[in-house]
Amino acid sequence: MKEFAYIHEEGTLPEPLDRIPFFESFQSRHLNDILYSSYFIQADPGDEIIKEGQDDSRIFILLTGKLQVRKNGEEIAAITKPGEIFGELAAVSDEKRSASVVAQANTLCLVIDQEFLKEIKPEEDNASYYAA
Repeated sequence: MKEFAYIHEEGTLPEPLDRIPFFESFQSRHLNDILYSSYFIQADPGDEIIKEGQDDSRIFILLTGKLQVRKNGEEIAAITKPGEIFGELAAVSDEKRSASVVAQANTLCLVIDQEFLKEIKPEEDNASYYAA
């Protein structure tokens, strides 16, 4: 599995990210902050993206590829649609990962740290943050 920095043109949401509903709820200023703190992972078939029982605060967005969700080694679901979010349950509940996620094909995901998302607040609630 390989990790790549995410570099984008400020103020724009490039393809295929512009078609992902997750990003629609953020203001453009927040989108830039999110994208600057994000990165890509490229996984080959068999690569384990999430390991069951792991402590982790990242959420993932499938961009291309196919993933299998496994609990106790048994397949329980598949993630196949670009824009699908996974890993969010453990990230928001502060619990260990309840299942593993394994690439079934060459896969590209955007990775966002949930801890960073907790810092994003409306400008009127956090004016000093946005003034910096």
